[in-house]
Amino acid sequence: MIRSTFTLATIAALSGLTFTAQAAAAPRVETASIAVAAESVEGKIASVDLENKTFEIEVGDRSQTFKTDETTKYYLGDKISTREEVLKVGKKVTVTYSEGLASRVDGEAESA
Repeated sequence: MIRSTFTLATIAALSGLTFTAQAAAAPRVETASIAVAAESVEGKIASVDLENKTFEIEVGDRSQTFKTDETTKYYLGDKISTREEVLKVGKKVTVTYSEGLASRVDGEAESA
């Protein structure tokens, strides 16, 4: 009985060492996260496509199209606003974006 207990303990111990050695020898895979910096651009809204959640602004002699999603924030002046209030053709806006997705759209508040 003592001998079989010793044999089982030895097998268990050696098995553990084998698994530990295999785990230590496994290659390490490191993942890299890429941070993309946000950019800003000012212009006038040229068109709005609410169905496709995009809008286009004129910046000097060129135009630039942006996507929006449920995380896009809209402001008029310094107050939180809505997409419908900010994205109006002809309105001056500042768009903060990354990879074509607008994270924030600041519309110029209308004078009283």
